[in-house]
Amino acid sequence: MLRSSAVGARSWTIAVLGLAALGVAGSIVLACGIDEGTRPDGTDAAPPTEASAATDAEVPDHAEAGLTCRAGLTACGSTCADLQTDKGHCGTCERACTSGQECSSGACIDVCQVDGGTVASGAVDPTNACQVCNTAKARDAWTVLDDGTTCGAGKLCAGGACAAKCLIDGTLYDDGAANPSNGCETCQASVSTTAWTPRAESPLLTGGVDVTTQGWTIIQQAPYTLTYAADYTRLETSTVAGGRTSGQLLLAKSGAIEAGKPFAIRVQMLVESVSGPHDPLDAAVAIMGSLTGPLESTPSAARCSPSRKRRSAGPTTPSRPLSR
Repeated sequence: MLRSSAVGARSWTIAVLGLAALGVAGSIVLACGIDEGTRPDGTDAAPPTEASAATDAEVPDHAEAGLTCRAGLTACGSTCADLQTDKGHCGTCERACTSGQECSSGACIDVCQVDGGTVASGAVDPTNACQVCNTAKARDAWTVLDDGTTCGAGKLCAGGACAAKCLIDGTLYDDGAANPSNGCETCQASVSTTAWTPRAESPLLTGGVDVTTQGWTIIQQAPYTLTYAADYTRLETSTVAGGRTSGQLLLAKSGAIEAGKPFAIRVQMLVESVSGPHDPLDAAVAIMGSLTGPLESTPSAARCSPSRKRRSAGPTTPSRPLSR
């Protein structure tokens, strides 16, 4: 009897403990809805941690009215909106962008849908500076700029392409094209795209510098002298004593003029002669400029009139410029 009662008591005790455990569990569940500060056993509940508080503060974008939206969003009615990009709440709640607009930095802007993306009105095609987004003309394609529109330094649009050109008096000219009214002016887009530019002067012969180093060939018949001063070159010929011929001196330069290009030649020179008793062959002074080769079929020349003076120091007289 004692043994069996002991077993029974032991079994009863286990059953009571089990019920007690269930009772405690039930109390905990009920306590969650009644009082979070007190456990069923009467002890105080631990205060919420910072992590749990932060989690409770996070509210979905489309939150109920009165709830706080996460950082960067604004509660507009029952919606949390980004006022910088939300087309329905652009810049402020309830301000909606119209069709064909996007919200950018809190403002509604017109846009084009091109090349698989969205660009703002006025944006330039990164592959062609002569195409832009112009929503007044098209929202689904680039708009070609008018001919003559500046598209870069020294460049204009022509036929939808950007190139070095000039727009003068309403006409487009290629870079390097000559002025139809003045061959000594050209379109030099790097200088001006709206006006003719004078051609750069290219000295053919600089006084005081060895002519051979400047590409000139000396063709001479003695007696002659060729001397150099600070800023000029002196050509001088004379007659052989008792002879019937005089010295000659010719300077020639091949390729001085580019075929097919207009040109002007300016010559600055002084002509000196002598007077007094002398051989008549010394009296003639002739200066001739001629052009031969592909520019024209026959040579052309401009001459200063020969002078005949007696031997004495004569006046120095500027010659007439040679021009073509």
